[in-house]
Amino acid sequence: MLLRKQKQKEERESKRFDAPKKSHLRKKLEEQPEYLGANGGKLHPYQLEGLNWLRFSWSQGTNTILADEMGLGKTIQAIAFLYGLWKEVLKFTLFNVAAS
Repeated sequence: MLLRKQKQKEERESKRFDAPKKSHLRKKLEEQPEYLGANGGKLHPYQLEGLNWLRFSWSQGTNTILADEMGLGKTIQAIAFLYGLWKEVLKFTLFNVAAS
């Protein structure tokens, strides 16, 4: 019985998709990824810096808060981060984002 349970566990683990690789998110983006500019949009340099900071913080497992002056694009940075995370790392995972 114990061997059967162990074998079932191994089969489940082998069928799961690969665990997300966080290490490549530590690399600094010098320019915005191609998938972000597909609709013609372009991040400002300070927004790209914020995006890099979000990516690096997530790869380190650090909780973060974007805080700056109004109108500098925190929403765009957050959306770009989540889209990049989905596109590059968590391809088969659903996101649940709650707005308050």
